[in-house]
Amino acid sequence: INFSESANETVVAEMAKMLDLNYVFFPGAKNGRGHFPGSILTTYEIISSENRPFLNKSRNGPKELFTRHWGKAKLRLPNGKTVTVHSAHLWPFTKEKSDTQVRFNEIKELVASIKYDLAHNSDSVLLQGDLNHTPNSPEYKILKVAGLMDAFAAKGRGDGNTANSMKPSTRIDYIYAIGGLSKRIQNCTPLFQGNFRLNLEDPK
Repeated sequence: INFSESANETVVAEMAKMLDLNYVFFPGAKNGRGHFPGSILTTYEIISSENRPFLNKSRNGPKELFTRHWGKAKLRLPNGKTVTVHSAHLWPFTKEKSDTQVRFNEIKELVASIKYDLAHNSDSVLLQGDLNHTPNSPEYKILKVAGLMDAFAAKGRGDGNTANSMKPSTRIDYIYAIGGLSKRIQNCTPLFQGNFRLNLEDPK
């Protein structure tokens, strides 16, 4: 389970306890535009985790990047293999050319980190989150050229729309895979029924 706009760590810890899951929490930046932490909950053993996992360890990355959140967790599967899961919430704005450039720069750092993980640490890598771009955007093409497989494009059902949460008409949320898992995707469906939807007309 990956939250791109997570509750605070106290709530996430309580959820993990109730569900008997392991978790890792990625604090978001408090930057005046909202607070958007991330979290991963999993049945698998969490070997390690890192917040803002830039490859250049001499600094914590440019402050203008990943002002929502970016983190990763390396998980051990029952068969002994490992998968690294990246959780990210990219820059959302599009009014200025600089907005798109921020997202390009975030994706550049993501791709570099993911390729490093695949080469050195894990059999597969997943990228999950609110990536704030559509499938017809340049950002999407960059991730595709980098070899990341869009799970919905591969095995999607339905229209795939994820935003907004009340009347989904656009796809901006993704699960990407690279490595062994990218060849074993069975299906991918955005949930929009029961407790997985907001219905403002429902008094309950």
